[in-house]
Amino acid sequence: MKNPLLLFLLTTLLILTEAIYSQTPELLLIRDEIYVRFSEQVSLDSQGVPDLNQPVQALFAATPILQIRPVFPAQKEQQRLPGMERVFRIQVQNANRLEETLRKLNTSSLIVYAEPIPVRLMFELPNDPLWFSQYHMALMKVDSARDIFQGDSSVAIAIIDGGVNYLHEDLHADIWVNAAEDVDGDGFLSPADLDSIDADGNGFVDDVIGWDFVNLPGQGFPGEDDSLADNEPMDFGGHGTHCAGDAAAVTDNGVGIASVGGDSRIMCIRAGMVAQNGFGYIYYSVEGIYYAANNGAKIISMSYGSSTPSSTEQFAIDYAFNQGVICVAAAGNDNTNQPQYPANYNHVIAVAATDQQDHKADFSSYGAWVDVSAPGVQIQSTTIGGYGQMSGTSMSTPIVAGLAGLTAGMFPQYSVNQVVDRIIAGCDSIDHLNPNFAGLLGAGRVNAFKTLDKVIRLLNVTVIDSVSGNNNGILDYGETAQLVLTLKNTYANVTGLTIRAKSLSPIFSLTDSIVSLGNLALGDTISNSNLPFSLQVGLDTSFALGQLQIQVTADGGYSYQKIVTLPIGQREILVVNDDQTTGASKIGYYREALDSLHREYDVWDVFTQGTPGTAMLNYQVIIWYTGEAVQNILTAAERQFLQSYLNSGGCLFLTGQNIGYDLVEQQNDTTFFKNYLHANYLRNSSNDYSLAGVPGDPIGAGQTFIILGSGGANNQNSPDVITAITPAQASIVYEPSLPDEQAAITYAGAYRLVYFAFGWEGINDFGPAKRQEVMERVLNWLSTPTNISAPGAVSQTKRFAVFPNYPNPFNPQTIIHFSLPKSERVILDIFNSLGQRVRHLANKQFTAGEHKVTWNGRDNSGKSCSSGVYYYQLKTNRFSKAGKMVLLR
Repeated sequence: MKNPLLLFLLTTLLILTEAIYSQTPELLLIRDEIYVRFSEQVSLDSQGVPDLNQPVQALFAATPILQIRPVFPAQKEQQRLPGMERVFRIQVQNANRLEETLRKLNTSSLIVYAEPIPVRLMFELPNDPLWFSQYHMALMKVDSARDIFQGDSSVAIAIIDGGVNYLHEDLHADIWVNAAEDVDGDGFLSPADLDSIDADGNGFVDDVIGWDFVNLPGQGFPGEDDSLADNEPMDFGGHGTHCAGDAAAVTDNGVGIASVGGDSRIMCIRAGMVAQNGFGYIYYSVEGIYYAANNGAKIISMSYGSSTPSSTEQFAIDYAFNQGVICVAAAGNDNTNQPQYPANYNHVIAVAATDQQDHKADFSSYGAWVDVSAPGVQIQSTTIGGYGQMSGTSMSTPIVAGLAGLTAGMFPQYSVNQVVDRIIAGCDSIDHLNPNFAGLLGAGRVNAFKTLDKVIRLLNVTVIDSVSGNNNGILDYGETAQLVLTLKNTYANVTGLTIRAKSLSPIFSLTDSIVSLGNLALGDTISNSNLPFSLQVGLDTSFALGQLQIQVTADGGYSYQKIVTLPIGQREILVVNDDQTTGASKIGYYREALDSLHREYDVWDVFTQGTPGTAMLNYQVIIWYTGEAVQNILTAAERQFLQSYLNSGGCLFLTGQNIGYDLVEQQNDTTFFKNYLHANYLRNSSNDYSLAGVPGDPIGAGQTFIILGSGGANNQNSPDVITAITPAQASIVYEPSLPDEQAAITYAGAYRLVYFAFGWEGINDFGPAKRQEVMERVLNWLSTPTNISAPGAVSQTKRFAVFPNYPNPFNPQTIIHFSLPKSERVILDIFNSLGQRVRHLANKQFTAGEHKVTWNGRDNSGKSCSSGVYYYQLKTNRFSKAGKMVLLR
């Protein structure tokens, strides 16, 4: 937008992306090493060095091999997974030609896969100590849990990190010791143990307390140990020491802090360090996981990650799982729903972070791939020189690892999945405190007491009203419906299982209120679908909700009960979730706004429930959002429903990017678009994220709408450009100087319509316009229109900002957009997924203000780059920012 308010965008993005994080770390990769899994067995010479045949060697013609070593050495035949012995870590010459070699390897029948070494960022955000308290211990009811069980010293928790200060006063007594290498038998690493003998034959000499894998000479931060892998996994950066204390600092010793893991032991594995750029990285995740699994770890804690998966890393985790190891990993600190690895692998507990009030930590990533949440803000723990606070999913992860250690110690007969199920079953639901992230923070915030306690829990209640009702899945007045309850058993194998339902509200009458389900094995689920409860709803419309008491009993005196609240009748508003790409991930934004406005609503999920039926035509208002869907957004059946609804005089708020693009360009249906949405489609991808309300319009007046950044859903990649067909009117435009290029319109005639050609959920609450106020304006206009005067001018702040490139994914070109508070030199480079620079875009002085630089997808020689992931990096004398983009050919 070419007016002064656009400068607000600079402040917005800096608040969103830099208030918590100091700078985005540069892309650091091990540029001359790769993992390769060969198709056939590789023979070894007398020194154990792989003997590669001529066809394999020919694949490395451009990058001769300097060093090759097995990733998973010395597997026991009965333990190894098929193919583990064929995975090698290879160092090559001519690293600048490694991408070429990778392409050649991955197209050869001699190779299963070849991939870069996964380098992971440590997920911590350091904090100055503000108050010395371990609030998370009370929040998780650790004291009550310790009344049940204090931990087991035979359970080892491997901290794969930048090392551990194993001499710390509050860690020393809980450090795991490899008994075979403890020569003097004192239970500690001491000089007498250093006899240079691999006593247990595991391939690591004198590994008394763990191992230091780091061997990257010259790449460490000053003071780091960056060379010579050895048996001293000492921490120099502090991250690993803090994580170790979070998991299993000595408890009840009258010193320092307590921990969730109690008497569990800490296995010290140094797999990374603080690099020259000041950020912590993990370079030997695979080797660390394999070492932990082979040397008796029961839990592995991984407070690191990135968005790139690795087949070799998943292989290592699969191996650990087969050895009965519970793997726990951090969800990341990017405040996005993009999956992170290792957290998103199979057989890993993915952990998000919460604060003292059980709100999602503002930095924590989230998503349907997250399993649980744990406190991660200002966590008090051990540091290299004493005690201090840190924040991050790095802290949440070892807290869950400590709980896993406690649980595994209490239930030594449990499998990995049984331990995980118990932790998940014991979580406290926090969705009501995080409506924007409902369903995206896993099962909830972990609760140590409930994890150790025993429960057969109620998973869900399903309303079936197809026989004696209107088949809308909602309890209506005067209706008889069937209730199906689903239970999951994390208690024990039980017999004589019974469910009893009792009405706590006069609006509900129950028949068949006791159902016997028989036996239920530990870990299994069961429902009363064959014998559902019959629930009669009364006619007293003064009741909007009804309550049931559900009691579960079993032989041996087991008893559990829960109060269930069920809504009655149709609400004023129906929210239709038509986000085909990400399911219900955006529904929390709508719930939060409507709850705050005290508006009653029902939710319809197109993905699980299909197209709304005729029973849905009676809603006063329908809010229909399409999220990130791109193709077949409004199907023919959905358009027919919307036509029927509008023809009956309904009030519709339709919001979503790509709707016009899909209907007009993909489905060739201009009739619905023009006749019912009263709009002409101009083009897709507005390339503008700061929108202006039209003066005098009841929805847009006086507003500036920022539609990117993590103050909203941050999902607006391609908002449509439309123009209203009279008598519809423009409500929001992309540029005041281009009034016909519109982002939102309204129509009042036989029905009322508000159509946003972008997603309402993308409005950034750090900007001038607030989502809730916009929703209120929309609903007021749809039902009872009111005149809203324009608010006062917004103050401006000039800050450095780099906006997401657009479009993304792209072909053939994308725009990198940034703003400068003053004139300064800018270096802008493009890197491929191996960290190699492929294009030098800029190295010159830029004036203060906004700038856009286009990359045409070509390298420095003018050659078209192949499809894949690329990174742009922008540097000034004071700032550095990087971003990820995808080129699709």
